[in-house]
Amino acid sequence: RICSQCGGVGGDPKGITQCQACDGKGMHILPGQLGWPQWRPCSQCQGAGKRIHPGSICNCCKGKRVVKCSKRLEVHVEKGMRGGDQKVFPSEANESPNVVAGDVIVIFEEQEHKYFKREGVHLRMRKRITLIEALLGFQFVVRHLDDRILLVKSEPGVVYRPGDVKAIMEEGMPAHRDPFTTGNLYIELEVEFPQKLTEEQARMFARIFSVPRGVPAASGTQEVKLVSVDIEQERRKFQHIENSRHRKPAYSEDRTEENDQNQCRTQ
Repeated sequence: RICSQCGGVGGDPKGITQCQACDGKGMHILPGQLGWPQWRPCSQCQGAGKRIHPGSICNCCKGKRVVKCSKRLEVHVEKGMRGGDQKVFPSEANESPNVVAGDVIVIFEEQEHKYFKREGVHLRMRKRITLIEALLGFQFVVRHLDDRILLVKSEPGVVYRPGDVKAIMEEGMPAHRDPFTTGNLYIELEVEFPQKLTEEQARMFARIFSVPRGVPAASGTQEVKLVSVDIEQERRKFQHIENSRHRKPAYSEDRTEENDQNQCRTQ
């Protein structure tokens, strides 16, 4: 802040004189590269353009015209604010004599949540359920951002599929500066299938559901087997093969065609 004792002049005005080294300009002009001049602060007056007699120097700022101080700024986060929103404190930046003080700008960043993902005014989460729950129903609890406990129950008689998205209305985020608008909470269901079924489980499912008897095999049909693979690894492997094919010499086909023409001339 500007020194309140001397008003930002650095000392007693009677003991302040113009700097003779820079003629009160506070800067020196020096020759630069390509003929462009360079401006350097005066080393005698530190760019102030004035010099203070040692006996007239301000005891508070020691002639620096500004003093260090701290000020506590309280930041209020409004409901519905998003990452990238700003809070501005006008004229709260560092002060300097004859210069307008700037602003202090606080930029908000959203911290990622363990369960919820924000999409505007809406919230989105994923919930894994078992195959039995997907078929027969389920219920689970969700601890909301304000520590409320929500009991979520499935709809009677509904079979849920992987990727189904259900909504809890008005349980999302409040709209910024709009107290009458609230987003929704969307829950994406992930159905966890069992790795294997026992014979008893298979018979149970066969009694409940109609199991297809299979497709009659036509003549010449070849039976194949399904195997488990890592699809990303398979893509990388075949991409490597594809890249190797494209790196073959471009003249190989031309050389083959040239050899064929030579053979025709010989015959």
